[in-house]
Formats: sequence, structure tokens, C-alpha cells
Amino acid sequence: MTQLSLVSLLNVIGELFSDEISLAVSDTEKYIYYRPSKRIDLKIKPGDPIKEGTIAHKAITSKQKVSKFINREVFGVPYHGMAVPFFHDGQIEGCVTAIYPALA
Repeated sequence: MTQLSLVSLLNVIGELFSDEISLAVSDTEKYIYYRPSKRIDLKIKPGDPIKEGTIAHKAITSKQKVSKFINREVFGVPYHGMAVPFFHDGQIEGCVTAIYPALA
């Protein structure tokens, strides 16, 4: 089997989630991947810095899974999300974030 690129792998993982869920992957400082959903788009671009107040920032700084509602002041759109940090050799390397639309 040929080796998959990181982006190809993330696209496949994104397909496992509903069309309602956006997916973001970051290192400890910036986003490296973003797949918007049909219902919510935070307009994140690879290379954008992780904003303070986001669940990605909270997961990285706390070094643990975070599930929370984020109000519209952060991205202009309210959302629910879950962010899970990932580690390599005991050092935090980033996190994966699932972004759900806020129910009205």
C-alpha cells in the first residue's frame, strides 16, 4: 500500500463525520487543516493562529479533552465543539476539533 498524505487521511476521516460537523486540526500554535460543514463554517484557513477563547486553545493549554459552547465573539458564529489534544513522546503536539452548529 502506498503511503497516504496527511491531508488525504484527514479528508477520509472527515468523511466519517456528518455533513453537520466541521473538523479542524492544529499544532500548538496554528491550524494545519480545516474542513467546513454544510451548516457551519468558521472560515479557518491553514496557517491561521489559534485564537484565545477557542476550544482548541483550551484543549492545548489544559492538555485535556474539552467540550464546550463558544459564543459568537470568538469567530462571529456561536458553536458547540469538542477538542482532543494529541501527544508524541509525552509532549503535546496539537489537537483535533469537531465543531457542531449551535442549535437555535
